[in-house]
Amino acid sequence: LRFGQWENLWETLVLVAVLFSGVLPAAWTAWAARLGEGAWSGAAFLVAVLLGLSVPSLPWEWWAQFRLEERFGFNRTTLRLWIVDRVKGTLLGLALGTPLLWVLIVVVEGTGPLWWLWAWITLTAIKLVLAVVVPWWIMPLFNKFTPLADEALRARLLALADRGRFLARSIHVMDGSKRSAHSNALFTGFGRFRRIVLFDTLITQLGAEELEAVLAHEIGHYRRGHIWK
Repeated sequence: LRFGQWENLWETLVLVAVLFSGVLPAAWTAWAARLGEGAWSGAAFLVAVLLGLSVPSLPWEWWAQFRLEERFGFNRTTLRLWIVDRVKGTLLGLALGTPLLWVLIVVVEGTGPLWWLWAWITLTAIKLVLAVVVPWWIMPLFNKFTPLADEALRARLLALADRGRFLARSIHVMDGSKRSAHSNALFTGFGRFRRIVLFDTLITQLGAEELEAVLAHEIGHYRRGHIWK
């Protein structure tokens, strides 16, 4: 908690410094002079700013992983994997963020006084698409997902999902242990694209009845409408 407070304070100071120093207008002037002021240029600039703002937080992320998590025996990430994750994240930010922001800018510029409404509709549509795309194509870039091999456990968990009127296409195990000893369960996607995901650490730490309880908790989020809220 103390670490999080100091990290939040640092990120707030960085953001305030960037906002009030005049560096953003100056950077945009130089950027636009070279690349123009069109929607693509604006989208690329915004992505560059967001990526740039993440750089001052890297030492904090490193400390959290390799000092704080290590201290309590949770860290299983190598420095190489940590760097690869961030390189992948940066490339994904460029590949996905730039065209998505371009769409948003075009909508804002072309819809007049109701730009905020159309921008919200567009952003909501993008999020719904990502809810399908991320579990099937993005998350596998970082983790390996394999179908739950234990047939008895799989049948038990799917029976629980049926009782909770929770439609799930599959139950997969994620190799979370290659980064952390923490355990978790989650569900991704929606409709027929929904899948239940269990961390491999969770399966090694809990029995079948306990796993049912964890899954019931996740289904409770769905049944109580927490996602839509």
